[in-house]
Amino acid sequence: MADTAPMTVYRREWVKVFEQRNALLRDTCITEGMIAGNQVVFPLGGSGGASATTRGMNGRIPARKNNVQQITAPLVEAHDKVEQTRFNFFTAQADMRQLQQVESVGVINREIDDIIIAELQQGTQDTGAAKKASLSNTLRARTILLNNKIDLDGNIHFVISPAYEAYMLQVPEFASSLYRGATPLTAGGASPQEGNRYMYAGLKWIVHNRLPGVGTANETCFMYHKNALGHAIDTAGMSTAAGYNEEDDFYFFRASVFHGAKLLQNSALVLVAHEGSEYVAE
Repeated sequence: MADTAPMTVYRREWVKVFEQRNALLRDTCITEGMIAGNQVVFPLGGSGGASATTRGMNGRIPARKNNVQQITAPLVEAHDKVEQTRFNFFTAQADMRQLQQVESVGVINREIDDIIIAELQQGTQDTGAAKKASLSNTLRARTILLNNKIDLDGNIHFVISPAYEAYMLQVPEFASSLYRGATPLTAGGASPQEGNRYMYAGLKWIVHNRLPGVGTANETCFMYHKNALGHAIDTAGMSTAAGYNEEDDFYFFRASVFHGAKLLQNSALVLVAHEGSEYVAE
């Protein structure tokens, strides 16, 4: 007969599986809310690069028209719904309702980023074949934008892969506090939105692990001005509902969003192909 009666303790709080649960890119583009409709029209206006003129021989000042465009972003609906029986809830080790809510909201937040990334891929300006990240290649993309008369006004975003960041952290000019107020190695904040963002060379850097080809020899990173892309969404934002079905004895949780993204100005977007295959598990 054993002289002890060992006890097994089951933790009542969930340990989260690693997944992106926050929308990182929505504030990098022009956002528009709507209360009804299936599309949003973004108006673009400019002078078309006009130059000042002098008064004509007839004494009149020459007139011109402004360059006005309307670009339409169609809306789509996206949902995530989880159903589990009351028996599942009763026998579960931890709070199933909390898990339903947290994960469904995370699915919709990923959807917001995914639709923005898909639209960014429509850009036609790039820096050529994939190569390892460097300060030179970063500044090349930046210069392409500046040559296109894009304002260096703090609204240019550079969305990069973890591998791109890994190479840049080895560049003294990027990593050293001698060149910037706070180093990338110490500037991480307490939340996921803060921990992967920082400023350098007038760019807002965002590290994102859901970029096309991430972890391969042909990753796609994006440098763009906020005015390059529009994202429209129901003014109510994400819709959520939780309930219980008495007939079939199950609980459900649903998260939904009506939204759409559209490239507004190709000249304000550069695709940066990156060789990121060196920084993967063996």
